[in-house]
Amino acid sequence: MMRFSGREQILLLAAATSIFFFNLGGARLWDDDEPRNAQCAREMLARGDWLVPTFNGALRTDKPILIYWLMMSAYRVFGDGEFAARFWSAAAGLGTTLLTFHIGRTLLGSRIGFWSGWILATTLMFVVAARAATPDSVMFFCTTLAMYFFVRATWGKSGTLAGANQLADYLPRRKTDLALIYGAMALGMLAKGPVAVVLPTLVLVSYVALVRQSLAAPHADGWPRRLLRSLSPAAWLAAAWRLRPFTALAIVAAIAAPWYLLVGIATDGGWIMGFLGRHNVSRFLKPMEGHQGPIWYYVPAVLFGFFPWSIVLPQALVRLASHARRSASWAAYLFLGCWAATWIGFFSFSSTKLPSYITPVFPALAMMTAVWIDGWLAEPQKLNRWLLRQSLASLGLVGAAFLVALPILDHYVLRGEAILGIVGLPLLIGSLTCLVWAVRHPPRAAAALAASALIFVILMFSFAAVRASRHQNSVALAEALGGDRWLKPAAFDFAVPSMVYYARRQIPHYSKAEQALRYLAASPQAVLVTHSRGYAELQSRLPPDVTIVARQQRFLRRSEVLVLGHKNALAQRASKRQER
Repeated sequence: MMRFSGREQILLLAAATSIFFFNLGGARLWDDDEPRNAQCAREMLARGDWLVPTFNGALRTDKPILIYWLMMSAYRVFGDGEFAARFWSAAAGLGTTLLTFHIGRTLLGSRIGFWSGWILATTLMFVVAARAATPDSVMFFCTTLAMYFFVRATWGKSGTLAGANQLADYLPRRKTDLALIYGAMALGMLAKGPVAVVLPTLVLVSYVALVRQSLAAPHADGWPRRLLRSLSPAAWLAAAWRLRPFTALAIVAAIAAPWYLLVGIATDGGWIMGFLGRHNVSRFLKPMEGHQGPIWYYVPAVLFGFFPWSIVLPQALVRLASHARRSASWAAYLFLGCWAATWIGFFSFSSTKLPSYITPVFPALAMMTAVWIDGWLAEPQKLNRWLLRQSLASLGLVGAAFLVALPILDHYVLRGEAILGIVGLPLLIGSLTCLVWAVRHPPRAAAALAASALIFVILMFSFAAVRASRHQNSVALAEALGGDRWLKPAAFDFAVPSMVYYARRQIPHYSKAEQALRYLAASPQAVLVTHSRGYAELQSRLPPDVTIVARQQRFLRRSEVLVLGHKNALAQRASKRQER
């Protein structure tokens, strides 16, 4: 197998940096999460408060503190803006890419490590997280870091499963190794919550349970019986005990518990109840905010989020499953399988479902796909040529769909943006090139596939997303409302966090018509932002001098955004400003 030199590692680093950082601050913040997080960090920095997160003046219980700390530090270095808000997400994405490279290299060799990092860095949902002002990318980095420390401790010296015939040697032996593993999980808990500790621990427990059964009687029983025994409560308890749970609790408590305790005291338990109760337990037990789906929800979610590499992912999984039992790298494949199955299985049973929930398995899926790529390069004659051609052809079909669909979208909701269809060109050209070389010159075909994925995600996020974001309503509204401090804006049935962020001021939000009407009647300076449905509810009850003072097409909707105000007061205000 070809050994990859430092030059290829530099190539991976350069590609990932261009994907995550190029034009990072070009796109406006996307509702709802990005401006909520960015504004929260801004409010904390303005108060000099590094403890209690707030948004629009109210307690924000959605996320723990780490992302706000990181954003606040970036604001101080780069200034308050989109680039700073997203900087640490991009840095974490780059770090996760490099960690995936090193895990793949340690488990399965340098070439697979290189392809693992490249594949991960060019998948849709991973790039979304790495270029967003959210805690997701930071959490992915922390959980992948924990997996890296585990792999380094157990595979690092021998390059294969440490002590494959000795049950005592496939676990980290040094206390420092365990401290690093659980320390990474604890940082993840500060980034996203208990899920960053619970699920990585379940990955390791399931893996250890399976390995113990495989090594205890490798030839006595078939793998189905060993699998059933490894799933028993006794096997899991034994595996958990070997991972030293009290050490894990002590390290997590030392790193994460102080902030959780202090914020609980500062908010009289309000933040703890809101975050752990509503955003963790309640999200798992019942659907929230309309995010739900069937138990197989994450099958299409993975196919979408892992695109463009999802075109070969089914083949990669089938090949891996068929070769795992007789491969010398069986333990590595088992580890990757436990990593993916634990996350996807857990969230498949969650009532609230979002595609981003299972993105932490993408490093494992990237390594599985890299194994398939490696097999394609090394032994192309063993692949099903018909399936290979169909997969590569599907990439071209998606590219053609982009070329056709985005100009149509331009006609209806994104006027003047027909040029966005060019994002499909790399996929179409890459597909045709790969089809020509797939069998005769696999290295060229694989390089073309890698290049098309790279160009596609750069065009998608550094060009198309930037242009599309300019059509959002919030910036224009904020300039109108925030530019004149005499105005007192509020919103009715129209909670748009980016309006708060770009207006740089608190904007009350009302969900009941009576509250909105009272606000308008209380002051001639009051203006109300709503949309067509909200205006229809208020129209017959508005004060005589209140009218529509501004309107614009709602972003990606057929309805309009409307600004209501007192026409006489606004006219007098405008007259006085002209006199000055």
